[in-house]
Amino acid sequence: MLALDVESVNVSPDTARVVTQLVVAALSEVEGLEHTTQGDLRRLANLEAAKQAMDCSDASCLSEIADAMGARGVMFGSVTEVGASLSITLSLFDSRGAAMTRRTVDVRDLEEARVALRPAVREIVIEAGLVAPPAPPSASFTAGATLAAGGGVLLVGGGATAAVCELLLRDAGRPGPEKELLQGLGLLGVGVSAGGLVVGAVGGVLLGFGAAP
Repeated sequence: MLALDVESVNVSPDTARVVTQLVVAALSEVEGLEHTTQGDLRRLANLEAAKQAMDCSDASCLSEIADAMGARGVMFGSVTEVGASLSITLSLFDSRGAAMTRRTVDVRDLEEARVALRPAVREIVIEAGLVAPPAPPSASFTAGATLAAGGGVLLVGGGATAAVCELLLRDAGRPGPEKELLQGLGLLGVGVSAGGLVVGAVGGVLLGFGAAP
């Protein structure tokens, strides 16, 4: 895939340059995607000169650019200042299907753009079909996560119940039946806590199996 520089509409060239770097960084995090940047191309040839040689405008020659560079897709975009915010529009042209996919991200500043562009770039690349969507978690992984979470709740809840009962039993003035009830609840709390430990351990084992490639 070829990533062109993000164009500045009404922001400084430095801002557009930083946004371009953020987009390229986000593309680098997409597993299974190979990309070339416009900066890379400048070291080989002048891209604008190549466009003129192909006698096409920026909007109409995306397919020719992709073919010339051996890329299936071409990503380009713009950044606009709207009030106190930045509006970043990204477009991905798929030369194979002659289809265009777009995303717009509105952020307050470049630091927020750094976070927001990662999922936006991943989504647009997946939607365009350049990479496969991530596989859903396996059944064992899902079951393991559920058991591990449930075991943790039981462990904490049972332990807390046993601890409270132990503190209440230290009151020597409590009548016998009440003490017996607290002792029973304390033992129940210990049993629940132990059960939570076992359930959590089983969940951990299933998580390991589910995460294995």
